[in-house]
Amino acid sequence: MSPRKKKIPKTVDFVRDCLNKGIFSPSEMSRRWNEIYTSKQKEPHVFSKALRRMEILPQDLLDMKHEAQKDKELKDIEEYEEVKRYVAFSKGMGQITKKQIDRTLRELRILWNWMKAEGHPNPRQWTLEEIIEVLEKYEERNEHGQWKQKAKVNNLLGAFNRCFQGLLPKGWSTGLKREAGELKDFIRFEAFQEFIEKIGIHAHGFPRIMWVSCYTSQVNAGAREGSGKSITGILSLKWENIDFERKRCSLREKGKKGHPARLWKNIPLDLFPFLHGWEALLEWHRQQFGYYPTSTRHGSGRVFPVHYRTYLAMFHQTRHKCTTRIREDLETMKPHIFRKTHGQWLCNFLVPIEWICGQFPNGWYGVGWDDPKILLAYYIDLGLADNKRLEVNQKMQNRMVEIGLIEAPTPLTPLIS
Repeated sequence: MSPRKKKIPKTVDFVRDCLNKGIFSPSEMSRRWNEIYTSKQKEPHVFSKALRRMEILPQDLLDMKHEAQKDKELKDIEEYEEVKRYVAFSKGMGQITKKQIDRTLRELRILWNWMKAEGHPNPRQWTLEEIIEVLEKYEERNEHGQWKQKAKVNNLLGAFNRCFQGLLPKGWSTGLKREAGELKDFIRFEAFQEFIEKIGIHAHGFPRIMWVSCYTSQVNAGAREGSGKSITGILSLKWENIDFERKRCSLREKGKKGHPARLWKNIPLDLFPFLHGWEALLEWHRQQFGYYPTSTRHGSGRVFPVHYRTYLAMFHQTRHKCTTRIREDLETMKPHIFRKTHGQWLCNFLVPIEWICGQFPNGWYGVGWDDPKILLAYYIDLGLADNKRLEVNQKMQNRMVEIGLIEAPTPLTPLIS
């Protein structure tokens, strides 16, 4: 007795059954049909005609596919169409390296695993409030309410926003920034001296005196460290921009938003004589070129030929060797604290705010700040200056007596009147 033949359904019924099972492509329907009913093969165009008879347009198929994916919990974050689209677009652009793509996927997977463990498996339904609630269980905040690992939190949210665009509200990153006036910290004199002493003899291929010169020059000038394609800050200092007679220099600092970098002039490299920034600078040049620089004979090019990442790595390597509070403070995680130190020390020396901002004359006390409000909001702690300036001044003057800059203890007076 011959086996019964499998009953072949109508094409429309088969298409309807495929749609219920989550199969929306005519080619996939054709492949599935040919596997089941081998005796009667059908091409994809047959199922396309059946969809048109059912009045299902291609856009309707896409909507049905998207709705089906919303309810489907995928096994890995890379299976989502949004993630696949991001990877394909990034590779097609050619401006994003494979390392950057892999970092984004790695950070996105970390966030996805945390969210899935807390009952939020579908990233298409996440909200910023839910993400922050979950992050608070895995990442700690400090006493000021700020993330201890702020960069990590920014990277996690940034990876999610790059792939699943439009789900996070506009300006979501501003909520992670600290408020103006918080954490106005600076390096005390003793901590800075320890920092200088901990610099290695031959660090990152450069002698110790070069790094001493670099860091002390930044504190004396109050400059940023410098980064970006057009290098600014202390790393932009060039020998031809140094006035050897007046011991001053010119530095490039980034301009306002949308404006090119500016050149600040008349910046003293030995504003704080107890740091010996000028002497270290000359000694570094002598070791590098074999002679002390003069106004008529000196090398060309940048004074500190290091990349920003090398500068940052050296800063962190030295910071971890210190035993003072500079090792643990959040604000010392970046070399920008040298700029804050410059402003706070001047304030402790009773220098008027308008002078610190470079208005008497332009750049006299460093690269300056255009607006005193910015200086007061982000850099200077006037309360600390009022309460501690006498103590700090006394320590500074005692130190200057020890190293022979002044002959004997004098009544406590401002360094600059």
